[in-house]
Amino acid sequence: MDEGSLVDESLRLTNESDVDDLANILGTTYSKIKYFYYNRRVASHYSTFSIPKKSGGKRQILAPNNQLKVLQKRLARQLSFLYKPNPRATAFLSNSSIVRNASFHTRKNFVFNIDLKDFFPSITFARVRAMLISQPYELKPETATVIAHLATVDGKLPQGSPCSPIISNMICASLDTQLRTLANRHKASYTRYADDITFSFYVPMQYLPQDIVVLGDSGSGSGKTHHVVLVGAVLRDIISKKGFVINSKKVRLQRRDEKQVVTGLVVNQKVNTDRRYIRTTSAMINSLSILGVDNANLIHKAKSPDASTELSAHVFGRLLFIHQVKGIDSPVYRRLAMRFNQLETQYKAPLAKLIEVYEDAGMKHNQLNIRRCWVIESEEWSTQATGFMLENNIMITCAHAFNYKLNLDIDSDVQYGNAHGCDEVWFEECVVYRVNDKTKKYTAKALFLDKHRDLAVVSINQVDEKFEFFRLEETLQVAIGDKVSVLGFPNIKVGSTDVCRFWAAVDNKYVRSTIECGSVDKVLYSGNSGGPLINSNQHVVGVVRRGAAGDPEGTNEFVCAPEVVKVLKEFQSSLVMV
Repeated sequence: MDEGSLVDESLRLTNESDVDDLANILGTTYSKIKYFYYNRRVASHYSTFSIPKKSGGKRQILAPNNQLKVLQKRLARQLSFLYKPNPRATAFLSNSSIVRNASFHTRKNFVFNIDLKDFFPSITFARVRAMLISQPYELKPETATVIAHLATVDGKLPQGSPCSPIISNMICASLDTQLRTLANRHKASYTRYADDITFSFYVPMQYLPQDIVVLGDSGSGSGKTHHVVLVGAVLRDIISKKGFVINSKKVRLQRRDEKQVVTGLVVNQKVNTDRRYIRTTSAMINSLSILGVDNANLIHKAKSPDASTELSAHVFGRLLFIHQVKGIDSPVYRRLAMRFNQLETQYKAPLAKLIEVYEDAGMKHNQLNIRRCWVIESEEWSTQATGFMLENNIMITCAHAFNYKLNLDIDSDVQYGNAHGCDEVWFEECVVYRVNDKTKKYTAKALFLDKHRDLAVVSINQVDEKFEFFRLEETLQVAIGDKVSVLGFPNIKVGSTDVCRFWAAVDNKYVRSTIECGSVDKVLYSGNSGGPLINSNQHVVGVVRRGAAGDPEGTNEFVCAPEVVKVLKEFQSSLVMV
């Protein structure tokens, strides 16, 4: 069985469904379902591993094999049709998150957190079956039994199964109702995110409801303190009767003048990430930058041998978390994401297009750009152009850089080299170097010329060195009015050690001979040809094609980044054909 097996999406689990109906709904047969819990020990269908807890220790994860996982995913979907979420149960729902959970508790005088001990394992086979045959679900006992068998391991709900989240929410439905009612009675806010339960209050300390939280004695004779608290008798009784146990080590009451944290997020004024989390993420990015991605990953593995991911992947995950909490437009997130995206990793943090780019630090010249831009020369044909490096040592420039009759003021429908009676002579060999290290010159070759798009793919000959590279913009395509940075080497001087750069605005976009092009409001020169246009995210959005230097009616034109993508695909296809 695989996830692609045919399943009738219109079928729904109801209180009339018997075991054969259930099997049909899950796209299998009842005899195959029984295989998972009769023919072999259920645990044999799972692999076990541990992940570190934030509070220390290990959390055991039981991951089902592919066949069982497919069944459990389909079962989870069917159960989700039956379950009506409580507005304050915020975990495992498509329209919810820890951010939403924390948002109910901002700007409160007190925040009270408790944790349910052994949350998933405390949900047993018997509880799952009893819940399914009771109101409001009222499934047939045999059907409920099969579902409970599919969902549990050794009589307990495993953490790692696709259907454990939805079943835990279904089990906690009546708990959520009673705790929300308790909160409303005392004018408090209540949420539950899996095993994390939170109440928050506007009232002063002396009016905190003792049904929920009881203040302890300070021990110094100064009276009650919020640093020593107990769970109120009513709250404890409700949780106990629902089959859960409170983890006494994770009971805390936080006052407004302290850092108030809900599901790992600070809620004093607004939902926010902890500053220490930001600083740690920044330090990790700095380590990747200074040591190099490969070395930093090796050191991370040596220090944390149990880590399941390399450092670069871990940092990428942290950035996505910051993005989720603070938003894509957050300056803090943007600075971290842009620094990370300059690294040579397979990951790329999402970035938004800015309107006021001049105020953004990302538009400042990045010194790495000097090493990503290349001078392309042919001494034999006396040509010079700009190129820029992409991943895997692939260099991009203009095709006409390899034509000795370079003439940029010809009509767009005339092929280069045939205008004004010139003979067309194309060549492939060239010399490339970076302007801040002219002593290291490399021989290179144009591997692929797309004369129609005026783009070329260039490769440096026989070199093991890994070069710094730009990333092409994949999501935020350039638009009229966008500010871009133009990089290149027009009229390069002997002593120059920097790439020429200036800001420009995109003043037009159009299609020329089926090619997506645009123009900028600043003059481009012939030496700029092949150079990149960089947006505020430091991603390439275009390649300089021709300039209007010396021609008031000329066009300062660039080829848009999607055309580069097309050329790269055609280049890769040509390699496969060979």
